Amino acid sequence: MTDRQQGFSIIEIMTVMVIIGILAAIAIPLMHGYQVRAKNTQAVSDVYHLLLFENQFYDENHEYVSIAPSDKQANGLISKNVTLADGSSALFEIRTLTAGVQIAVNTDAGNQTIVIGGITAGSSDIIALDPDAADGYHIIPLSGSFSASSLPNATTGKDLSAYPLYQQ
Repeated sequence: MTDRQQGFSIIEIMTVMVIIGILAAIAIPLMHGYQVRAKNTQAVSDVYHLLLFENQFYDENHEYVSIAPSDKQANGLISKNVTLADGSSALFEIRTLTAGVQIAVNTDAGNQTIVIGGITAGSSDIIALDPDAADGYHIIPLSGSFSASSLPNATTGKDLSAYPLYQQ
């Protein structure tokens, strides 16, 4: 009667480890891409909401509002008293922005056109929108820290044509 050993050989275990390694090498970069897209989707959402509020404010007051990242509070609130061209003041307030997204709006000298941009914490891509161009969101690579100067100046032309379109 012979005793037969039970278990896996070292070759079998090594083969399984190689297969797991290959699957991990494929899955980890894909997962990172999904995380980046999810973060950018938050920025897209905030840029869109800010555009809606800017348009509403423009309809009521005939001026857009410049927004610096420091105007947004940690809870996502922007509440800003704005002095209009006619000397009156108006309250610009939006409460629906995501806490982890930085936002900025550049206006032209007369506050008649805007460029809006947002970036999620940990991202290196600014998601920007020029409503005058109506060609969608663009990606601006971040260099340094995010500020209103990270966005191009607002003009009546296509201010973001030098930057690639953001593909969701």
